[in-house]
Amino acid sequence: MDIDQIKAFCKLAEKEHYGLASQALFMSQSALTKKIQRLEDNIGCKLFERGRAGAKLTTVGRTLLPEAKRLEQNFYSFEMLSKNVSIGKCGVLKIGYGISSYQLAPKCIASFKKNHPEVHINLDDMPSCKQVDMLLEDKLQVSFNRIPVSSPLVSIPIGSDKLVIAIHQSVSVDEHNLLEVIEKLDYMRLAPERGPGLAAQIGKYLYEVNLNLLIVREAKDILTLLSMVSANLGYTIVPASAQQLAHDQIQYLELPYAKTEWDIGVVWNKSIHDPVRDNFIEYLKQNAIELYECDLSR
Repeated sequence: MDIDQIKAFCKLAEKEHYGLASQALFMSQSALTKKIQRLEDNIGCKLFERGRAGAKLTTVGRTLLPEAKRLEQNFYSFEMLSKNVSIGKCGVLKIGYGISSYQLAPKCIASFKKNHPEVHINLDDMPSCKQVDMLLEDKLQVSFNRIPVSSPLVSIPIGSDKLVIAIHQSVSVDEHNLLEVIEKLDYMRLAPERGPGLAAQIGKYLYEVNLNLLIVREAKDILTLLSMVSANLGYTIVPASAQQLAHDQIQYLELPYAKTEWDIGVVWNKSIHDPVRDNFIEYLKQNAIELYECDLSR
């Protein structure tokens, strides 16, 4: 038994005539007759009584017809779904992002969803290194992350971010003598395992300016870190994009003397075939001006 036999059964039941049904199915009358006979052999009962007036359903045929129609419709639905999945018009898209794309990633997704409503998107905030591991393991399809990346990962640039000092507004700071001032204050940091990329960026900067800071507190996320700064428990060094979290009582100051910027991009694994992801990437490329007009470097 196969779906072609079910289709032949449904069409003949509708037309009640072998000639009309075979025309509608674009097959010869003899081919239709063979399909019906094979189906009847599989079932073990006659489905039609054939006479001069055409083909009439038997009692068994009338009983089975509603379920046969459901099978035909379900097969059609599966056929359409499989075609849409194969060309990336529907499916699931898992995306990772971090603080540097806090506003941009949701903006890109919202724009994409307007044109691809049948794609279900999961967006998760996670460390950069975890995103890379999940891309390589095919557990994540797209990442908003630091670039450049190594093969088989590829990327398109979307902006940049940089390090800034986040300090309570009540603290009077001479920006011309900033490093000497903060060296005497309580330094708080994000736990390195939560943001190894950020920790490495900060460590590189401190080494280049020959600054050794005493760590008095750690936090497992940037939001908690900024809450402690807002409570005037100390200062921290964070990406400039952390200003999007809109904490009161915090001033953000640029770090002097050494380069603190890094590039941000959309990253994916080119070695894995994924039509939905490819549609998302292509959409971002075609709408780059509209989507990336916000300045991530601030």
